[in-house]
Amino acid sequence: MEPIPRVRPPRLCKRRGRGLFDGEMTKFGEKAAPSGQKHRRSFRPNIHRLSLYSKTFDKWFFFRISQSAMKKVKEWGGLDEYLVRTPDEVILYPFAIRLKYEILRKRAELQSSETGMSEVKQGLGSVENLAKEDNSKQGVLFNR
Repeated sequence: MEPIPRVRPPRLCKRRGRGLFDGEMTKFGEKAAPSGQKHRRSFRPNIHRLSLYSKTFDKWFFFRISQSAMKKVKEWGGLDEYLVRTPDEVILYPFAIRLKYEILRKRAELQSSETGMSEVKQGLGSVENLAKEDNSKQGVLFNR
């Protein structure tokens, strides 16, 4: 299993590394008065404080989340899908990145246990088939 990469929030906006902002950051522009005088202003992303449910962990997690990320979470079917589908360079929140890799690890464990169970079932099926063949020669049949 590969180690969880460490991702530092960029220096451009410290706030960006403390929530699910979907790559959004503060933008700057100018407000023009009727006289033509320009004033510097900032455009911040639409941020909400929200609890999101993880199906994998069967638990609620608290996040600061932008409106665009919230739309993607809703559209893609939940927090787990959003974290798995979004690259680390866009997430940038260390807690969310750790959570993403935990989700992937749990999914891999579940998948491996399911394939192991199916192999066991296939093996049992073949043993039962052999038993049917042996007993059919003796005149005994299994009804399953």
